[in-house]
Amino acid sequence: SNKLKIRSYHTVVLAVCLGLIVALRFIDVDHLGMQVFGFKWPMHCMLRHTFGVKCALCGITHSLCATARGDITSALKYHPLGPAFFGFIIFEIVYRMWAIVVSPKRVSWLIRKLHTGLIVLLVVATFVNWVIYLGGRLV
Repeated sequence: SNKLKIRSYHTVVLAVCLGLIVALRFIDVDHLGMQVFGFKWPMHCMLRHTFGVKCALCGITHSLCATARGDITSALKYHPLGPAFFGFIIFEIVYRMWAIVVSPKRVSWLIRKLHTGLIVLLVVATFVNWVIYLGGRLV
């Protein structure tokens, strides 16, 4: 049924967000890539590597990891929106748990609009931050 699909969707998003929060706590990131439990993965931004220009999300992994460890000062240096993204992931966890609990009823209109507004706000803030980084060259 459609309600089961919706509940399953909320459950999957909840699991991904919870997994991400746990993973961020155990990931070590440096200039060479990231390391989890001794396994290293190279991690490079193709835009920065190819053209020397940071992409809109360059540094977000570093920032999220620093936020997960409570180091907000470093998080803001890596990417000024990292703590906001981290906060949004926490919001997603609460939102999805609430959606599962109230299912099969729909989450209230106000909460859905808040959720959508936060997504739009983060997307716009990411773009504005990138334009500022680029020195306004896109405008």
